[in-house]
Amino acid sequence: MTEENFWDKFHEKHNPRYYGAKKKSKTKIKLKPKRQRRYPLFKGQS
Repeated sequence: MTEENFWDKFHEKHNPRYYGAKKKSKTKIKLKPKRQRRYPLFKGQS
């Protein structure tokens, strides 16, 4: 089993959205970063 075959099987099992998108296109898929927006606690007070 080559490394490429391994990753194909891995993504098919653990990340179906990545796997499905990979089979449709050859471009690299960028997953959105999981970051929180930080809202100021005391907005507009000076």
